[in-house]
Amino acid sequence: MTASTGNNSTATFAFGPSQETDILDYKTKEGKKEFEKATTGLDKKFDGKADKMIAFKEELRDRTNDHGWDGDKAVNIIMIPKDGQTPGNDDLNVLDKYGQLSIQTLTLWANRFIVAKQDRRSQNNHNMVKCLKKSISSEVRAYIALKKNQYTVKDVEIAPMLYKCIMGRAEVDTKSTCAVIRRELSNLDSKMQELECNVSKFVEDVRQHVISLENRGESMNDEDLLLNIFTGLREVKDKTFREKFMRLEDEVMMSETFLTPEELLTKAETNYKVRIQTQQWEALSPEEEEIIAMQATITKLQDENLKLVANKQGKKGGSRQKTRKIKARDQWKFENKKGLKELTRGDNTYYWCPYHNDGKGMWTAHKPSEHKGKPDDVKTKSKKKKKDSNDENDENADPNVQAMAAVQELGESDDESDSDGSQG
Repeated sequence: MTASTGNNSTATFAFGPSQETDILDYKTKEGKKEFEKATTGLDKKFDGKADKMIAFKEELRDRTNDHGWDGDKAVNIIMIPKDGQTPGNDDLNVLDKYGQLSIQTLTLWANRFIVAKQDRRSQNNHNMVKCLKKSISSEVRAYIALKKNQYTVKDVEIAPMLYKCIMGRAEVDTKSTCAVIRRELSNLDSKMQELECNVSKFVEDVRQHVISLENRGESMNDEDLLLNIFTGLREVKDKTFREKFMRLEDEVMMSETFLTPEELLTKAETNYKVRIQTQQWEALSPEEEEIIAMQATITKLQDENLKLVANKQGKKGGSRQKTRKIKARDQWKFENKKGLKELTRGDNTYYWCPYHNDGKGMWTAHKPSEHKGKPDDVKTKSKKKKKDSNDENDENADPNVQAMAAVQELGESDDESDSDGSQG
């Protein structure tokens, strides 16, 4: 297409100076400038990771458009005929459909349109090769160095083949890969848990898997994919978000609302970002806040009661310490291994009275027959105390009741100590 200029000359219409079909003259200033711009590496080097594929491809697409690599058929190195030989309306864009273009097809194309040619298309191929090599990490460069035969035809490096090889660093182009992708798209609930409910990362992951399938000429049924996405969204911890999309799922299942998988992903990500920005994400509901406040109050009361019980036990421990000192000093009073009824120590005579020491007996100054009270008083009292103690344990399972019982028992313990000291 031509257009008239102000000096009555004609010019070929193009969106940029590099989109013309003429051979680039690298002896000129314009030619050198075009070469430098076309062969400069992309802004971000591709590290071969699957999650960086989209960004790498889109930046390369911009470079392709800027320098006419996808322009007129006479210079185009992006649109590849399905048979590698005959350009037509069904040519495949290698940036998107590299998985559908075999090495054999690309080799046929290279032999016909690039190798031994001295035209703008071969120049574009050369410039794209240089751009690609400058746009990959050292790890990816090492990877493609071992596969040079996959992108070289008669010692000429072919840009579309090099691109396919680079993308193969992130994806293994086999049928098993498609099976893995489908399986992962069928387990989006696990993926959401793995991503800790980050909906933006979840959406990006789903899109990447869908694109990976499309690159291989395959796809997943929209209805199945939609259900799988809803399954993943049900795993979100944010109650408001989760319930909203559960209602939406019901509407879709009842045919009240129609959604494509991409529309659902967009809606989910938008809602997620809004709730994050407004600090509503995973915020507590009024009911949940009330429950937490009640739990805090209960915990505080339990802590106070435990301190009260500890203080009570500390006092009883002091009393026991005193008792243990008495037993250590008069230990003989509680020992009767020979089963004697009478014992002389110094000038004093002692008698074994079985009604002391909770029925275990001890040496006393009085005879058993002189023991004050009925002989069964001690045993009966001991059994009653044990029974009462078991009843209290059952009734006072609640920490608050235990605390009050501990205070009461402390007072009773002091009274019993005075009573035992006066017995006999």
